[in-house]
Amino acid sequence: FEDRKFTARIRCSAHKLNIETGRHKNIPKAERTCDFCSSKGIDISAIEDEEHILANCPLAASHRQKMASLINSLDINHGDIPLNGIQIARTTPTGPAESNNDALV
Repeated sequence: FEDRKFTARIRCSAHKLNIETGRHKNIPKAERTCDFCSSKGIDISAIEDEEHILANCPLAASHRQKMASLINSLDINHGDIPLNGIQIARTTPTGPAESNNDALV
């Protein structure tokens, strides 16, 4: 349930990422950085927006892994979709092909 809630909030901009909260406080976009990445010294200039959280931030690595596993489990031909180091493999009529889900951020 939490994963669905997380996804819905991201899609609707009903989240508390700095890209939205900073907009309401008139903070310049360049200053709406990711608190997690800044505090860990990972990337002090990373803007905390939906793309950063979904594709780059280590804080959401488990969500990315779950999403990659879910997509890989679907029996559809979705092509090769790279997700920042996670290769979501093309599926075959008999099931998922090989994937490289070990390369997380």
